[in-house]
Amino acid sequence: MRKAYDMLEWNYLEAVMIKMGFHRLWVRMVMWLVTTVSFQVLFNGGKYSLSLPHEGCDRGTSISPYLFLLAAEGLSCLLKHHSLSSELHGLKVEPTAPAVSHLLYADDSLLLFKADMESAEKIQYILDRYCMASG
Repeated sequence: MRKAYDMLEWNYLEAVMIKMGFHRLWVRMVMWLVTTVSFQVLFNGGKYSLSLPHEGCDRGTSISPYLFLLAAEGLSCLLKHHSLSSELHGLKVEPTAPAVSHLLYADDSLLLFKADMESAEKIQYILDRYCMASG
C-alpha cells in the first residue's frame, strides 16, 4: 500500500474525510495543504519557485501518516461492510469470539477469510473497487 499511497487520488481522500464526518472547512484546509505543492530551486545563485501539483501524497510531510490512515480506512470499511453482510467470513479464534476479517498495520494489510473460490472472487471485487476509487 505504500506505493499506492504515492498515487492516491485527491478526490478519494476528500470523499473519505467527508464520509467520516469531518467538517467541510477542515476538509477544505487539508485538501489545500495536499494540493498546494511548491518547490524552490537554486540555479546560478538565484532562487526560483515552482508549483507542480500532482496526484498522490508526499510521505515526507508531517500530515502524511494521518492521510495514509484515512486512505486505509476506505479499504477497511469496504472489508467490514462485506463481512457484516455475511458475504465474507473472517477468522474466529473461538466459536463465541467475533470474526476478524482484516488487520492493517503501517503499510501492510492482512486479509483473513475462508479459503474458497467465492471468497477469493469477493475479495478481488473489493480490492478492484478500492483501487478504482483511490486511484
